[in-house]
Amino acid sequence: MKYSNPKCHHHNALLIIAICIINLHAAIPKSNYILNPHKVNLSYIARIFYQPKNSNAFHAPLIYLVKYKNRTNKSPITKYGRFLFITKVQMKQVISLLNQFEATWAWRQSNIAQWPRPSKFIRATGMMDILVVSVNGTARADIAPDEVCYFMNSLYPIFKSNSRVLFWTQLYGNGFNCNAHINKEYDRYFYHDSGLNDQAAYSDIFVRLNKNINKK
Repeated sequence: MKYSNPKCHHHNALLIIAICIINLHAAIPKSNYILNPHKVNLSYIARIFYQPKNSNAFHAPLIYLVKYKNRTNKSPITKYGRFLFITKVQMKQVISLLNQFEATWAWRQSNIAQWPRPSKFIRATGMMDILVVSVNGTARADIAPDEVCYFMNSLYPIFKSNSRVLFWTQLYGNGFNCNAHINKEYDRYFYHDSGLNDQAAYSDIFVRLNKNINKK
């Protein structure tokens, strides 16, 4: 009669457990990979959209993009929303802020870059929709109405050195009664940017952005 070696069974069991742990770890997405400020590159965008249930006006999304040499300084309104060009440092601060809420908000993440669709396809849910996209993937969360102004007030200080972006961000928050004090000198941006709607220049920006980043 042949007897099995208990040590072999022990080692085989440990090997199976180790393989299971490795596979399980690989199957679990890195929850904060997209929301890691150290991963920020030129491909990162952050979009915020909030359509209160009691609002009759449409609040077009704000889309923050990292500015580089061939992008405009203005903040054009497009079919995707209003584009706000910020520095890489500011984008890192935005992602760092969102990362602070990772445990509080139910983030849905994917390793596929799901670039924003035009505003007319966005479904208003009564929650604020936060979307972060890069060539690394996509992260998304919904913010309850009672948390919206707290989040917006946390966002304003990031743009204190960028008066144009600060103006449009505060104006957006004031659209649903977050009551930020807007410097009256910034009103000029309303007139400078409101007429900008260059669809030819901006309609395919996410496609071009994806291609350009992948070439670098």
